[in-house]
Amino acid sequence: MVNPAHTVVIQINGEDVGLIAVRTETDSHWIEHFSLEPDYQGRGIGGAVLRQALDKHRDHRPSRLNVLRAGPARVLSERHGFGFDHEDAVDVFLVTAD
Repeated sequence: MVNPAHTVVIQINGEDVGLIAVRTETDSHWIEHFSLEPDYQGRGIGGAVLRQALDKHRDHRPSRLNVLRAGPARVLSERHGFGFDHEDAVDVFLVTAD
């Protein structure tokens, strides 16, 4: 379930094109529900949003997220400082070094 208090709607020219939620815990920041409409992918928007979220939540705690093993989000995440933590049958879990 998406918590509205932790969620930002991504808008381009007044159009809702995605969302990102960042949930802060005592030991880390979890980036959840990060999605972008397909027509807006591959244009640098996702990278800019991820970079902005990381900058806003930068402190002594690492940021974490999970991505589908078969999806392109892992490359984007690794480009922004995430590294492998562990994986299961469906997801790869990534973490920053912060």
